[in-house]
Amino acid sequence: MCAFRNLILPTATVLWLTMPGVPIWLRTILADSTHAQPVAVSTLETSLGCNSSSPSCAEPRRKQEPTARVALGEPEIVSRNISEAYLNQNRVLSDLVSQYIKDHPKLPHHGKLLIEKGIRTLTVYLDDTPLKSYPISLGREPVGDKTIQGDMRTPEGRFYIAQKRYHSDYYRALVLSYPETEDAVLGFSRGIISERERQAIIGAIRKFALPPQTTKLGSLIEIHGPHPEGYTGDWTFGCVAMRSHKATDEVFAFSRSGGKRDMPYTLVEIKP
Repeated sequence: MCAFRNLILPTATVLWLTMPGVPIWLRTILADSTHAQPVAVSTLETSLGCNSSSPSCAEPRRKQEPTARVALGEPEIVSRNISEAYLNQNRVLSDLVSQYIKDHPKLPHHGKLLIEKGIRTLTVYLDDTPLKSYPISLGREPVGDKTIQGDMRTPEGRFYIAQKRYHSDYYRALVLSYPETEDAVLGFSRGIISERERQAIIGAIRKFALPPQTTKLGSLIEIHGPHPEGYTGDWTFGCVAMRSHKATDEVFAFSRSGGKRDMPYTLVEIKP
């Protein structure tokens, strides 16, 4: 009988309750239900773990559009304030670097670019301190590590910047040290590259040089400028694309190519 509770009864039903012959127990239960109040939408949202900004929760009232939508492919990040999604979005990277060095005068400082594919974000680090983050686009097949030329995947792992190109097909480019030693070892074990190619890749990596770019493992994996028509989905052949020229300039100026004593000048770490 608990199923009768919390019902919102029509007027005709309420009038029927007053007629002779209605059992007292039914009249009591149904009469009690007429005093139940509808649950507020906000209460439902709370009980479901939703809120008004959650895109997965359908709301009976008209939703207010967020002031900023950050398109990051899948999964998408939606924010009412773009600064909530990206660290120091409205600050100039060079100013942040200068302030950090002033506050931490110890030398040398080590730069790092952390790329998190799952949330389409590139974060600039100095030592272990994140300074600024940017939205990015990935290869057309963004899930999984790159293993062979033409798979459209952005590689995962630790790289250095082998070359800085002030002019490229997409504005400016930082050429990464792909394929790395691990890629060469795995590629040789799978019969994708020859022993000679494996040795050539490993030899180049030891010198912080550009590894061979003619193998079947793929080539010219870069961090470069935006799509010429402003597209913000995943559109590259495996490279990491910034979303604006300004962002490209900041990351480009921060980064150094090569390395010394087993330490790259600018480490690039790409995570799933």
